[in-house]
Amino acid sequence: MFLISTVELVYFGLMDHVRRRGLGEWMLGQALLTAWSSTPARVIVSTNTLDHPAALPLYQKMGFEPVSQNQAIVRPLSDDEILTLVKAEI
Repeated sequence: MFLISTVELVYFGLMDHVRRRGLGEWMLGQALLTAWSSTPARVIVSTNTLDHPAALPLYQKMGFEPVSQNQAIVRPLSDDEILTLVKAEI
């Protein structure tokens, strides 16, 4: 029997045009039902300063507890970095 120790919820979010309709709570609930169905020891989710301000309160409402705090920074790619990525896809 294969046991999963941790399930991590990643890349969870909503587009602006569907926020404030209750979909986030429903979708998170569905994701959690699926995550717990494999009976892991724990389910975790990471959030950071780039997430919508409503994300953390929703996670807490669904039973998550903060264990650390992280800031995130988005840096635009340079022209050289973009060209390298484009060339790699050819």
